[in-house]
Amino acid sequence: MVNVKQYLEAGVDDIYYGARDSAGYLIGNTATAPAAGNQDGAAMALLEGIKTVPLALQEVERVNITGSNRALGVRQFNPIELPSGTPTLGTADMVFAALAMNLTLAEIGAFTFLGLQPSELSFQDLILMTVNAGTSRASGSEGSTIYTGKIVLAAQCFWQDDAGMTERQAVDYQFSVTAQYGARFPWGLALPGSVQYAAVRYTSLYKPMIQRWTGDGVETDFNLAKDLAEDSADNIAVYVDGVAQTWVTGVPGAGEFGVTLNTAPTEDVIVLGTAPADGAKVVAIYGWK
Repeated sequence: MVNVKQYLEAGVDDIYYGARDSAGYLIGNTATAPAAGNQDGAAMALLEGIKTVPLALQEVERVNITGSNRALGVRQFNPIELPSGTPTLGTADMVFAALAMNLTLAEIGAFTFLGLQPSELSFQDLILMTVNAGTSRASGSEGSTIYTGKIVLAAQCFWQDDAGMTERQAVDYQFSVTAQYGARFPWGLALPGSVQYAAVRYTSLYKPMIQRWTGDGVETDFNLAKDLAEDSADNIAVYVDGVAQTWVTGVPGAGEFGVTLNTAPTEDVIVLGTAPADGAKVVAIYGWK
């Protein structure tokens, strides 16, 4: 395996979202964590039809120090604003809109209604993950296809609905996103250097997925929502309450996990050596086919 730190990329393929709790862990694709012992858990959900993701980092603030009619120096300071932008979608997603703004969809007969621009609003903290196809430029893997993107650790999103309608033109949909600082990865591991970040960039040999389960003190087997692209320690990481579990090929023991491929009905399964305690947060990040 080659860790890729230099790469080329073009466009954006997908964007995934998931609800986040106050500690920074992924909750799942709804605001309610998976039930204790539920083997299927909850993976991040695809926000279909992404076109643009104008979520750029803020520039540093420069202060010019002058005197005697000349420049004496320049100091740089951390930006005083966080990344924000208005991504554009080709598909309207009422489920995402309702989750992001903590609203309830009204289901009446065969109709579904979503309230727009509510008079009272509270945001659900979200995790957003973009996925782009890229090409490695790292020594030893030049030309290989990889996947790149950003994980926004804590985001607030406001659904702005359509961007206007014109005769015989496709309708685009927009939502406003503002990043907040996060102190840990969605699987609970503290960020390096104990520093808070608005987002993190990643590279992966396969498309990434983040999935959450909840322990019950009994269950040790948990189904993956996507089939693993490769059964290896480089392709999946599992954390229990933020503590990394060690991948093994044999029977896992305490603090270890293994993978069972293609069990009934079709899911790959992670097997933990010890049943996570009742209410424990079990989160995996892995590459899928």
